[in-house]
Amino acid sequence: MRIVVVTKHKYMGDTLIATPLLRGIKQAYPDSHVTLAAGAAAIQLLENCPYTDSLIAYKKDDGLLTLAQKLAKPDICFLVDRSFRAGMLGVACGAKQRVGFNAEGRGFLLTHRVPYLWDKREIVAYLDLLQAIALGTYDPSPILWVRDDEKAAATARLASEGERFIGMQPGANDPYVREWKAEHYALVGDRLSEKYGARVVLFGTDTERKAADAVAAQMTHTPLMLAGQTKLREAMALISCCELWIGNDGGLLHLAAGVGLPTVGIFGPTKYARWHYDGPRHRSLASHVPPGIKVTDDAIRAGLDAITPDRVEQAAQELVGHSL
Repeated sequence: MRIVVVTKHKYMGDTLIATPLLRGIKQAYPDSHVTLAAGAAAIQLLENCPYTDSLIAYKKDDGLLTLAQKLAKPDICFLVDRSFRAGMLGVACGAKQRVGFNAEGRGFLLTHRVPYLWDKREIVAYLDLLQAIALGTYDPSPILWVRDDEKAAATARLASEGERFIGMQPGANDPYVREWKAEHYALVGDRLSEKYGARVVLFGTDTERKAADAVAAQMTHTPLMLAGQTKLREAMALISCCELWIGNDGGLLHLAAGVGLPTVGIFGPTKYARWHYDGPRHRSLASHVPPGIKVTDDAIRAGLDAITPDRVEQAAQELVGHSL
């Protein structure tokens, strides 16, 4: 049996949280050949995934028919991407069963239409697609894989920088509605460094370096600056060497959870319900927009600003206690 999973090409996190779905597919169909079609960044991070047999990187401007030919008439196509174009792809590739969310007016393109609930955790919603054709009990925990050589290289790189590390990502896409204040990160970083003797490591993309620099400039305990200085798989291996992750809503939060770190996620009020993590190893913080207040970018910003350093520090201490 051939199975294809199509996730969004643009957002890395959307694919990283599909790893429970991939694992569940192999659980339900152990002899299947599973192909994942996703954006290039996510494909890099999933190259060691034991639940996929082939990986296809695609871009927004790739021709629909060209991509459909690469998928080559699967028995089942799970359309995690909610777009109308993804629904057309399911038809164009000749999938016998097309399982997807009934959204964007594409229901007529699907053989199995699954309701999409905006207040449901995204990682659980993805498993609803599998439940539509294969009822079962599936683990919703994300998982990623670091090779032994990558781990060894990351350990060697950090060897002269300290013994214990706390990873932080102070930058984000859409910074006005996603970035917690730099001075707050600096304060929490200094407090945890002082309390646990751990060094803060700042991660992020080239475009997030400005936010990381703003944090570093306000810290008393000098952090290790890695924002904009690592490739994706290097970043994943380095993050796996940390003992705690604190960061905004974004792809690296999902990456940190995937490599097994305890995480403190900082969310705007509109993203919390769908993207937060829960459980004993995770804390997700948000301040919600009061009833009757229009949800604007300014209201979301106010929600982010209402999350205090004390709340984040307390969440971190609940996770690590005396183990850090």
